[in-house]
Amino acid sequence: MAVAISWSAYFVSLLKNFYIFIPNYFLKPFNFPAFLIVISITFLLILGIKESAKFNNFLVILKVLILLFFIFVGIFHIKLQNYQPFMPNGFSGILTGAGLIFFAYIGFDAISTLSEETKNPKKHLPISIILSLLISTVIYISVAFILIGISNYKSLNIPDPLSKALNDINLNWASSILAIGALISTTTVLLTFQAGQPRIFFAMSRDRFIPKFFSYIHPKFKTPFISIIICGLIVGIFSAISDISVVAELTNIGTLFTFLIINLGVLYLRIKKQINSSFKTPFFPSFQILGAISCLILMLSLPKITWIRFILWLIVGIIIYFISLVLRRN
Repeated sequence: MAVAISWSAYFVSLLKNFYIFIPNYFLKPFNFPAFLIVISITFLLILGIKESAKFNNFLVILKVLILLFFIFVGIFHIKLQNYQPFMPNGFSGILTGAGLIFFAYIGFDAISTLSEETKNPKKHLPISIILSLLISTVIYISVAFILIGISNYKSLNIPDPLSKALNDINLNWASSILAIGALISTTTVLLTFQAGQPRIFFAMSRDRFIPKFFSYIHPKFKTPFISIIICGLIVGIFSAISDISVVAELTNIGTLFTFLIINLGVLYLRIKKQINSSFKTPFFPSFQILGAISCLILMLSLPKITWIRFILWLIVGIIIYFISLVLRRN
């Protein structure tokens, strides 16, 4: 949802550079561009994972090139005073920032949800996850460093900061390229996320935790089309009516909580249950303990209102879970 809202902002920014202005009633209170991109991705995913993957690979190459372009152009317009002070909110500010922006790193999580459609998951999944993390981290930090060097960080709390930074230094042509790159980038992220969630629903339905229709397979495209459509409608509607900061905070705390449970779950399964899995866990149990602690620290750094929303959302999820258990027994 947060990514769809950001896509809409960059789309509007790009059109403005060509003196095309979208009327405000198409953006508020219902964000039509955000809704339409999610629905478009939904239809693409129904066609099949191979088709989606080819399209995604093409877009990923383009977006990496455009991000490198931003780094190359921006490095010549850095103002050193923008780095002073370098840590305006201290170490606690870094923790809060890391917690708030954590959703930028959760794309690799979606890779694991496609394991059943991977030829050699034991080999390819760990490599994909580790490489995606390393490459994304290097590019992300480089772009962020250049970005705050161009514009003061106080002016960048908007959905389309890269375009604004280039506009600030009167590089409107470069801003247009960046807006295109941002549209490509956020499209690939949407594609990855929207591909992952229906597979989770598919697995839950197959294990009878949610209704059976979630695991129905399209007779021609061989995809869980009902799950894909339901996810698309939910994400599309909430993207159109939600605020990006609220959605991002909920995404972060929910994902951090999930990773906390996964780390603890691996500890429990490997020690208590003594499960022998074909997937190795290097430096066990050090990584799992450090992972759980780091997730908890980042969660505690998030604002109080985020915790309130998360607890309410968690209660709703628990209620749905136990209703499903009752229905499963009957």
